[in-house]
Amino acid sequence: MVGIGADWAVMTRLTLKASLLYAETDGSTDFSIEPGGPTNVGVPISNVDDTKRTAFNLKAVYELARQWQLTAGYAYEKYRYSDIGYDNTRYVAGPAAAPFAPAALANTSSAIVTGQFSFQDYEAHIAYLVAKYRF
Repeated sequence: MVGIGADWAVMTRLTLKASLLYAETDGSTDFSIEPGGPTNVGVPISNVDDTKRTAFNLKAVYELARQWQLTAGYAYEKYRYSDIGYDNTRYVAGPAAAPFAPAALANTSSAIVTGQFSFQDYEAHIAYLVAKYRF
């Protein structure tokens, strides 16, 4: 993980703040032989829990008066996930076995995979405005 941030006092009442973060994980699974176990070794899996996350935040903070502070900002985040167990997951649904379905459909499966934890990638763009009042 690496990140950088900066604050810049543009004027007495206006401050710009920015930050950039990048994080990456690279998981793997290694199969080793226990003493007295089989002599063949499984193939190591290098594509397990691989992630990439990039986040950027830019905001302006303005001191409107002694009690009022206004903040306007923009945030961006992109997340990518890769795992051999979930990559290229495909939904394959068969005919649904309804209570009154013909006997030929009684032993059919309604789906091969659930898709749980699949398609975790996302990209977010967020704009925000905050007013703060101090008593």
